[in-house]
Amino acid sequence: MAYSSISHTRFILLIIIFRAKIRVIYFSTYLLLTILLFLSFNKESTEKVNIVKNSVFQAFTLLILAGIPPFSIFFLKAYIFFCIISNPMVVALLILRTYISTYYYLSFIIP
Repeated sequence: MAYSSISHTRFILLIIIFRAKIRVIYFSTYLLLTILLFLSFNKESTEKVNIVKNSVFQAFTLLILAGIPPFSIFFLKAYIFFCIISNPMVVALLILRTYISTYYYLSFIIP
């Protein structure tokens, strides 16, 4: 979850820098999902192999945090991309980092 915090902090900072109007929505959605994920963990389910076997909820929450298209975080991230489209270098780096973080999230779900 430490990498998740780093990954989403990047988006929160971009929202603040580019004055996007969804600050509160993005932060509250991320905070709610993170709290729910932490509450669903127990001592046995923190291993990489056991996440999908023990809890579909944990796998589903990780998919939401990864930003897979039908979920809420995806639409918030897409809005951020549209807000900063005038700066192509930042968008390119953000897309690259999004692919890396999606791979990281999926590595927990797909053993």
